Amino acid sequence: DDLADAGDVRRQQDEIRLIAGLNHFALVTLFDAVADDSSGNHGRAFIVMQFVDGPDLRHRLASGPLDPRTAAMMGADVAEALAYVHDRGVVHRDVKPGNILLPEQENETTGPRAMLADFGIARSVDGTRLTATGSVLGTANYLSPEQAVGSALSGATDVYSLGLVLIECITGEKCFPGSALESVSARLNSD
Repeated sequence: DDLADAGDVRRQQDEIRLIAGLNHFALVTLFDAVADDSSGNHGRAFIVMQFVDGPDLRHRLASGPLDPRTAAMMGADVAEALAYVHDRGVVHRDVKPGNILLPEQENETTGPRAMLADFGIARSVDGTRLTATGSVLGTANYLSPEQAVGSALSGATDVYSLGLVLIECITGEKCFPGSALESVSARLNSD
């Protein structure tokens, strides 16, 4: 019921508008949304999204790396979803294992292997920011170098993050582990 501040309501309303216009097999579908900032408690908002029966990639990786074929199929689904949103002028900004859902498969050829979720910090490529200028949002272990320094972003940001996720899928290790500061420093000071 109670949101931290009006900025949270605005971001949730922006997320609702953003995902309401997206329709792709490897994106979680939005069914309904309510955003109300008239309650006196800074408002409340919720979205009703597709239920994806299965774990997220973060939980799956806790039991070890994926075989390369599975990682490639999952990566292809997420890459297609990213190409779709990039073509519509949207940068996700938080591609990470926790935002990649793995639907249960009835057999080896049914449905997507992975679905991208959580557009809460996405922004338009045309420069219309949904967050403050110069702010760094995302998960430190998966930030692109340009994200880490607060530079202008493009679809390449998401591709970089997906690359880090796929390396982790195969090796079982984060490319840039440690605290947020350690992770960002390593990113900016190494190839």
